[in-house]
Amino acid sequence: MSTIWNKLDSGLSSIYLNYLQVKEKGRASVARMHPAVAAGRRVNVSLQYAGDLAQIEALGFQTIWNTGNGGATGSVDLADLERIAAHPGVLKLSFGKKPKLHLDKSIPNISADQVWSRSGETFSGDTGAGVIVGIIDTGVDIFHPYLRKAGPPQETRILRIWDPGLEPESGDTQPDPSLLSAPGPTYGVEYDRAKIMAALGGLGNFRHRDCAGHGTHVASTAAGNGRDKYQYIGVAPEADLIIVKALYLKKYPQMGGTDIPFDQLFRDAVSYILNVAKNVFSNRPVVINCSFGSDTGPHDGFTDEEDFLTNKFAGATGQVLVQSAGNSAGSQQHARIEFPSGGGSVDIPVELIDDRTNRIEYNRCEAEDETEAQSIKLYYPSGGTEISVKLQLPFGEGDPISGPSFGGTPVTSTFGSAQQYSLQHSAENQTLRWTSRGTVNRNLFEVEITPNASKLHRAGTYTLTVSAPDALTVHLWCEQSDYGFFIGTPSSAIAHVEDTHLVGDNGGADNIITVAAYDAETATLPIARFSSRGPLVDYNSGLAQPAKPDIAAPGVHVDAAKSKDSQPRRKKKYVVGMSGTSMSAPHVTGTVALMLQKNPALTISQVMSTLKGNVQPVTIPIDPTTADEAGAGRLDAKLAFDHTP
Repeated sequence: MSTIWNKLDSGLSSIYLNYLQVKEKGRASVARMHPAVAAGRRVNVSLQYAGDLAQIEALGFQTIWNTGNGGATGSVDLADLERIAAHPGVLKLSFGKKPKLHLDKSIPNISADQVWSRSGETFSGDTGAGVIVGIIDTGVDIFHPYLRKAGPPQETRILRIWDPGLEPESGDTQPDPSLLSAPGPTYGVEYDRAKIMAALGGLGNFRHRDCAGHGTHVASTAAGNGRDKYQYIGVAPEADLIIVKALYLKKYPQMGGTDIPFDQLFRDAVSYILNVAKNVFSNRPVVINCSFGSDTGPHDGFTDEEDFLTNKFAGATGQVLVQSAGNSAGSQQHARIEFPSGGGSVDIPVELIDDRTNRIEYNRCEAEDETEAQSIKLYYPSGGTEISVKLQLPFGEGDPISGPSFGGTPVTSTFGSAQQYSLQHSAENQTLRWTSRGTVNRNLFEVEITPNASKLHRAGTYTLTVSAPDALTVHLWCEQSDYGFFIGTPSSAIAHVEDTHLVGDNGGADNIITVAAYDAETATLPIARFSSRGPLVDYNSGLAQPAKPDIAAPGVHVDAAKSKDSQPRRKKKYVVGMSGTSMSAPHVTGTVALMLQKNPALTISQVMSTLKGNVQPVTIPIDPTTADEAGAGRLDAKLAFDHTP
């Protein structure tokens, strides 16, 4: 029987649990309050529903955007959440989780510099001119010379910047609502080329910055021209750019005083770039780069964002999206548990490690400790055998904690020095509303460990005892960045810690290009240790899934533009080296820009088949790779360009 917990995604469940704790114990007795709870009782959520939306609105759901296809984004009072979720027409309520970034020699390695040539400051050949490269990331440094036109006058190649994290001030403009994904209000601040040029001349109220530096590096890899010494030239050095800042926003965009769900912001970001290219710039070809994602989703390609992308780019002409595969390999983030007939039990130790000596970051343009809650998620097929899970806290603190049965009330409490744990067990079903392919049914058991009020985690080994009464495959993923969970050695051989099924959201979408990483600075061109491997997980949905990743590109020690606003304590310089599939994706993005210059009417199927059918030849001593590691193989921009129809 469905309960309200089966209808809330893990992000909203976490908020609601926090709300219930504050309601029961009072603000002073809860060590950490979620910002949505601290700011008041209202929260913006994404709704999937069947039937009459007006009935759900009558219970307290206030529609902001009607996204169509049985979906809406709106505001709810947490006091009304339970009765709204109990309505039979409510299929799912989601808050989501903000994604993480997927953090010379690479350009000649992919032969991009054989598609164009340079004499002094003048480029010739096919350089991506006339094509728009869209970057959804942490913003951009407009002052960096790599993103201006070569030679005088010093003109920018950035056509538009949309920064949803800024609130309008005098003289600011906002995007036309028609450029976003659904009818409704607009938000943020938009800078057109005239305002960007004015800012370069020291005029106007220009407040956009890239303090994380990631977006500037990605933009430069795809489309930088290297102007000064021309040592670090990107793949498509004369392409124009549209930038959307979606990560590390100065202030997260809100409606009615609460955060907009990230899935709404993501759809708006994609739609904004496509609509500006089409409606403002006369249907120019465009390729969008997304170098971010989530490493703890279901990994099956059927999240709402992935379904949106699968639908959005199906049959698209002159419109392509490139997504990084993720950086989850090589760090013990995934375990596959194969319970035999008759079931069994296994202990899985998961160590929470946080050995950072400097916890202060500058990603939002001010010094702050960004330590967040960390989670462990166990996904398995629904409709049959159900698992049970117990949690043993570090250092043998207390007795093992039994998690809730499927659909039961979450278990939560405080431990250590006011850290918190919560255990939830519910359905994580996904109605494929954008593609109308039906519903994917899966179950989720989630463990979330929250730091205390001083943002300190209780490091140590958290042991999960996972049991099932019959044959069942369970996948466990744990959350990491530069701190987080690492899976130890299980107590039984039925659990396998392995670098498979790691391609993160949104990399499982069909009709987009998902990119793995290899090391172009090593003679054998090995696949990067961190590069997330496939395949996607099948929870017995019966639906076709694409093979992911699609292709591999350079992603180790890639040198590209450094934002002047990033890392203020470090020496100022134009270039910085970064590693990650974040860096490999823009190599493919730039290559697609070259292909679109040659043929602006390319379909996604033509782009995909051309890229995958014209990879670098595998010769000794290049190591053999599998499709789960590198897709079709290593990117060859020249071959792909030459074979573009």
